Amino acid sequence: TAIAEAEALNGSAKLHSWNGPGIVSFADGQKLVTTPSMRLSTESSASIIDDAWLDPLQPVNEAEQLEKFALFHSIPSSLRLLLNGVRRGFAIKRDFEDDLWKTVRPAPHNHANEKGAIVLSGQSGIGKSVALYRLASTIRSDRLAAVLFARDRIPQAVEVAPFLTEVDKLNQVTVLIVDALDAPKRYDALLESFRSRGHRIVIVGTSYVSEQTMNRHDGRLISVPPYVRPSEQDA
Repeated sequence: TAIAEAEALNGSAKLHSWNGPGIVSFADGQKLVTTPSMRLSTESSASIIDDAWLDPLQPVNEAEQLEKFALFHSIPSSLRLLLNGVRRGFAIKRDFEDDLWKTVRPAPHNHANEKGAIVLSGQSGIGKSVALYRLASTIRSDRLAAVLFARDRIPQAVEVAPFLTEVDKLNQVTVLIVDALDAPKRYDALLESFRSRGHRIVIVGTSYVSEQTMNRHDGRLISVPPYVRPSEQDA
């Protein structure tokens, strides 16, 4: 992934250094220093969105901008390239993202009372993943919580426990974002697994539309419409 990212950016990528500390800072001034061993164990299943991910974007000329835009809309494997593409405005913000933010924004402050995971539900290709990249960027920009981002599969509790434990020691909360298109009950079960271990965590996941998801009336389901509104078409 590192080599692909460097080649895609013509060698200009500021790749993460594994022999240096990664910093996750919070709004109250506290900082979590992630060690190489912690990153190695955690990032086998979920990426740590540390402060370096929100470094100022390098200015680019028009040709470079077009190249980055085309790369973003191809099939890149790098989560960081996708998140940076959202930060550069390469994807529109759909209206449902406001509902997602309104649901997630207070969750870290009330994590113990959250009734299950927060789930984005909808068909493929309608912007769920882009919304999650924007969500991760916004949470970290506001230093609201630590963020772990997992794709394609739901991580097991033991895989990210060392990271969560260090965040817990600071009396902070971790938001685990999982873009795995799985059933809401799987995310709920993972949340309960974390809570049974005493972790302070909020989970945001993605799911396809199904009868099971449509019958979920606990306020933790955000349906993504398969059509775009006129304002979204203009965007």
